Amino acid sequence: MWNNILLGCLLIVFTSFIHTAITKMVFSIVTKEHSYDRSWKRIIHVDLVILIIVLATLVESAVWAMCYIQIGSFDKLEEAMYFSLVTYSTLGYGDIILNESHRLLGAFEAANGVIMLGWSTAIVVAVIQRVYTRSKR
Repeated sequence: MWNNILLGCLLIVFTSFIHTAITKMVFSIVTKEHSYDRSWKRIIHVDLVILIIVLATLVESAVWAMCYIQIGSFDKLEEAMYFSLVTYSTLGYGDIILNESHRLLGAFEAANGVIMLGWSTAIVVAVIQRVYTRSKR
């Protein structure tokens, strides 16, 4: 049990570093001076940010998936990635589950996903406010 708690905490810290790097990258993009003379430029800017965040989510889920493979919970990357994305998003179908000795990690990943998806939402809201507020000045 304690190994799973330690591993879960380490994975949460690692994915937080990834999200921090993504946040810095996104805000470095939106803090540069841009001329939004056309509304499609604003849309593309926001869509680019959303795409970056989705890719970050995939990378973070892949980190968890690779961990599941390393500890022997899954043999195939596709199966581990599917479980990880379903858990990270807190969708939790339950069609694939972790074995009893590692199931606590699934709860840690779900908690991690809730935090990261909330963080992602905050980034998108901040970007939208910045892009659309700047265009009115």
